Amino acid sequence: MASPFKFFRKYSAGMMIVLVILAMLLFTLDSLFSDSELNLWLLGLLLGGAVFGVAGIGQGRWLQWGIGGAILGTVLGYVLPGFLAPGGISTSFGVLEDKEINDLASRRVVANQFMMQATEASFGQGMAQFAPLFGFGYDGARDVILGRLLREEARRLGITVDKSMVGDYLKRATSEKLTSEDYVAIRNNLAYQGRAITDDQLQQILADEIQARMAYQTLTTRTSTLPPGPEVYWQFYRRLNVRQQVLTAALDVNDFVDQVGDPTDAQVEELFREFSRKLPNEVEPGSPGFRLPLRAKLAYLEIDSAAIEAGLEPVSDEAVEKYYQDNKESSLIRREVTPDFPADTDKPAEDKPTDDKPAEDKSGGEEKTDEKKADEKPAEPTPADDAKPAAEAKPAEEAKSTEEAKPADDAKPAEENKSADDAEPAADDNILESEEDDFDDDEPESAETNTEAKDESVKKEEPSQASVEDKPSEDKPGEDKPSAAPSESEARPETAPAEAGDKADKPADTSTSLTIPDAPAGSATADSKPEVKYEYRPLDDEMKKLIRDEIQQQKVREIVQEKMQGARVQMESLASERNSARFAELEKSPESFSADNEGQQDAFKALRLSLQSLQEDLAARLKKHAADNGMAYVETPLLTFAELLDSEDFAIGTATEPVDNPMFAPQSPSVAETVFRSFGEEEQGNDAQLFFVREAQRLKRNGEGQSHFLYWATDFDLSHVPTLSEPGVRDMVVKTWKQLQAREIIKKRGEELADLVRDGLKKEGEDHKDMAGSLAEATVTGKEGSSALAVRRSLPFSWLRTSAAAPMSFQQPQVQMGQIQFDDAAGGTLDRIGSDFMEAIFEGLGNDEVGVIPNFDHSIYYVVQTTNRFPTPEVGEDSLREKFATEAQFGFRQSPLLSVMQQEIARPANIEWETALWKKYGIDLNKDDES
Repeated sequence: MASPFKFFRKYSAGMMIVLVILAMLLFTLDSLFSDSELNLWLLGLLLGGAVFGVAGIGQGRWLQWGIGGAILGTVLGYVLPGFLAPGGISTSFGVLEDKEINDLASRRVVANQFMMQATEASFGQGMAQFAPLFGFGYDGARDVILGRLLREEARRLGITVDKSMVGDYLKRATSEKLTSEDYVAIRNNLAYQGRAITDDQLQQILADEIQARMAYQTLTTRTSTLPPGPEVYWQFYRRLNVRQQVLTAALDVNDFVDQVGDPTDAQVEELFREFSRKLPNEVEPGSPGFRLPLRAKLAYLEIDSAAIEAGLEPVSDEAVEKYYQDNKESSLIRREVTPDFPADTDKPAEDKPTDDKPAEDKSGGEEKTDEKKADEKPAEPTPADDAKPAAEAKPAEEAKSTEEAKPADDAKPAEENKSADDAEPAADDNILESEEDDFDDDEPESAETNTEAKDESVKKEEPSQASVEDKPSEDKPGEDKPSAAPSESEARPETAPAEAGDKADKPADTSTSLTIPDAPAGSATADSKPEVKYEYRPLDDEMKKLIRDEIQQQKVREIVQEKMQGARVQMESLASERNSARFAELEKSPESFSADNEGQQDAFKALRLSLQSLQEDLAARLKKHAADNGMAYVETPLLTFAELLDSEDFAIGTATEPVDNPMFAPQSPSVAETVFRSFGEEEQGNDAQLFFVREAQRLKRNGEGQSHFLYWATDFDLSHVPTLSEPGVRDMVVKTWKQLQAREIIKKRGEELADLVRDGLKKEGEDHKDMAGSLAEATVTGKEGSSALAVRRSLPFSWLRTSAAAPMSFQQPQVQMGQIQFDDAAGGTLDRIGSDFMEAIFEGLGNDEVGVIPNFDHSIYYVVQTTNRFPTPEVGEDSLREKFATEAQFGFRQSPLLSVMQQEIARPANIEWETALWKKYGIDLNKDDES
């Protein structure tokens, strides 16, 4: 048998030449592979040359064949991509291919990364969030395509950006703080098309983005380019500053549907045909729409902590006592002792106790006996009175005073810092100095000042000659104290064991009656802060109640955690079964579920239908687990995002994922947000997120307890135009038809009620009634059995208001529509109202006038009475005009009016301009969105 390597041995020389050439091409032309514009033809060149060169070896013409193959491969590399990837957007200046759009997005990323890093390098770490990024407020491809169109407009207008303009822009954006070293470091950190970006590439990318921004700023309409008249400014200024209250009575359209008959088939079909492709309120506020939005179905387990707590046995006294003893160091039982303030040392001596009880030393807990008092001051009739200031001094002051009693060498620094003003101070001044020193442990002269204050206190009570003679001289601040000047008690601390006998034999000196004992062990010294003291709260009735509540909550948490863990294990086990069956179905025809398959959505829908029987079995098993473990099992129908978020029957919609530290962690998304994000239109019906176990929790509205949820999505339905034969669609059309007819009935009923209110307002004296009085006995429909009409009063509000969140110092205040809040115990706000509602109140009705106004979707009509409006043309409006004129002189620099004008005037004009720009270049946004 011939060796298969015979061919290679025969033509080894020629093949080596081909391989060497290929290797040289790979090493020398590798940079071309990083260019997405060139790599296909280069790949064709190399493959064509290699294949044809090897094939030509047998003919002895490998070079000619190789060159021909390289040429053919290059041609195919240029031509085939146009057939293989024809995607893109057709414009008046050519086709924007997907490859170019992706490159535009990559360039935008490079530009914004540079601006963020440049901002941080200029202003400090963490300042990247304030970087002036490029973009026009849209997501994805639309934003970069708009930038491409704006560059076309810039070329039409003759706007060019060179390298010097890029440098000027960066200087302004970074306040000229960006250095050359930082620029180079940032550039070296960036990459473009898989390689380190060059300086020319970076300059061109920034120039393109700056050019598009200049065109946008030149062509877009702003309040400065559309200056409205003063009256327009004044009207918006009034919307911010005129406030009023309203009384409202709600009339729900659904309460009047019973008064409408059933429609005919022709009426149903006509209404459906007119609005089948529209969403609700798309044509105008209150208009019907039958296009079905994205809907999802959920199943969840719910644990009510309040119900668990109600089922627990009462906590026994023994358990309370045990908890108290075992948890004494917890913050519930142990608390910090608040230190007492220094005693008032200027209290008259007559008011102090003079009995024979020993004076208590607060600093060290020691008591001076009568014998000690006699030794200290035998001539004084009330020694306790004079000793009390010393006993009330802080431990830190005692230590400092003791240190002062050392010989002259040790006391010299303190004496040098004394001033002449310290001599013979007034009693009140000494008290202030003493109290200030008590709160300043680090003051070096506090002990000396404290001692002088106590000496002055003694002098004020007993101005004896001995005290004056023994007192150290204070009239010479610069003189050193002689070593013999200190008294015995000052030089020898009273509590020193070696001097106890000497003190007993010597007569007491009146100037030593304020001797402070040494601080006890562990107390604060001059160089340490006072020790924090704690105490245990007594086990009284209040403490017992707190402990019982804590024990109950611990039990509830343990039970909830146990139930949640068991339920999660069960749900994940069931989900695993479903996933196994799903993968088995996917393996049968994987091509049906590929991303480029036009029938992908139908394939996934058929997959979900094939698993329906299994899913019903899983639901039954989960429901049994819930019943066995004291949990509630709930299944929802297909709900829209708004229905799930606002549903009163399914409280899980507003629940959020639990976080470890809610004090510092941001609010997690709601269940409704999480679910509908998983089944976005871009997923094309992929059901991979179905039966994915998630956890959520929600505080009850009454504040009593918390609901814990384990949930998964079981089905969903993408947004689509339905047929009248689809389940539930005909019923939806019939209901909508009845609601449209009921609106005419409700308007008539609203006017009847409004007339009653107007009559009550016209009356004088005691017969005068506001809306609440006039409709006190009215019902909603006026028919027998109808519910009573509720009249509610609002808090003061304005048409527009500034945002509660304070903006940055360099930003204009943000403005949003006012909020109508009720002032009764039920609280809440008036929901689903828009600018039309506010306009009808503030401009359609005067003060103390009545009208009937629908909400945004015309599902509720309100009988409204305006009241307490201020200012009005009769009262207060002249002052408001003066304030308006003053702010107008300064261009409304700090006023939210500029934001109002931008939102109400410039933004609508910009939307129209941008739409015209897209159409100018042959792009129909509506058509592209539908496709």
